Amino acid sequence: MNENQILLKITIAVIATHLTLLGWSAYSNPTTLEYKPTNKLVVKTIQLNQEKQVAEAPPAPTPPAPKPKPKPKPKPEPKKEPKPDPKPKIDQALLEKAKESIAKLHQNKNKKTTTGTKVPGKIEQLDIDTISNDGAYEAELAAKLRLFLRLPEFGAVTIKLTLEQSGKVIKVETIETKNENNKKYVEKTVPTLKLPSFGNSLGKAKQYTFLITLKNES
Repeated sequence: MNENQILLKITIAVIATHLTLLGWSAYSNPTTLEYKPTNKLVVKTIQLNQEKQVAEAPPAPTPPAPKPKPKPKPKPEPKKEPKPDPKPKIDQALLEKAKESIAKLHQNKNKKTTTGTKVPGKIEQLDIDTISNDGAYEAELAAKLRLFLRLPEFGAVTIKLTLEQSGKVIKVETIETKNENNKKYVEKTVPTLKLPSFGNSLGKAKQYTFLITLKNES
């Protein structure tokens, strides 16, 4: 037999088997159909009041907001020119006194310029006792004092000046003066000066006192 015949027989056998099983199951479990009464349905008709639907018109589109008008620029106020202050009243009596005071000042100034032509300050003449052999140290000391000192007023001052060998000022003593302000100036200023050392020019002396006269007028 060919393959088709074999397949046909197998198919028939399978179908017959299924039919047999179905018949047996129907015979062994018969189904009874029970009639169940159905509930009556009551149908009520309801009339609906159909309200007339009024077709609402679509809202009108809102107009665009008006553009704000530009505010006018404020006009600049014209500058008010300041009113000139009223001229103050001048007291004639006070004016006359002021003129008299100015005239007196000019007179005093003229008197000062005519009484003396020299201005106090620079040492015009300096006298110092000489004890060294050649006087070289005394000349150097006098030159230093004339360079550093400026008398504030007219009037000669004679002092005793004590120096160490190194040139350091030990003591300043006023012997004679014609002007008190010049005296105070010399006693205050000379101790602050750095004067030259006399070394061995005065022998073996460790310190020495010089007699000096300072003059700012001939």
